[in-house]
Amino acid sequence: MDDPPSTTEFLELWPTLLMRDRLPGCEDANRALESEILRIDSEHSDLTTDYLSGNLLIQEHPAISWLRECINQATIVYIRRLGIDYQLDWQLQGWANVNRFGDYHNLHNHPHA
Repeated sequence: MDDPPSTTEFLELWPTLLMRDRLPGCEDANRALESEILRIDSEHSDLTTDYLSGNLLIQEHPAISWLRECINQATIVYIRRLGIDYQLDWQLQGWANVNRFGDYHNLHNHPHA
């Protein structure tokens, strides 16, 4: 595994380590992700609220594959920075959230995430 890119920053705030990074190729990928998510949204009227029915991150669309790889690489960089040097097993689950005028989400958290 390669060292983190030079744009990676670590901020030690309280006991929580925050990581911020700029993803390479994000402009093109964001446009492709937007297009694919809007396509999926047009086929599923409850896309935003029915987050348990699918996992966006398992799709083999090029932009989604790019995003999945970026998340995996960021996870590896983060756990290395924490000093974890043993094998970890993690799973990714994600869904698209398309909010239109007047839409909102109530305050909530994601336990075990």
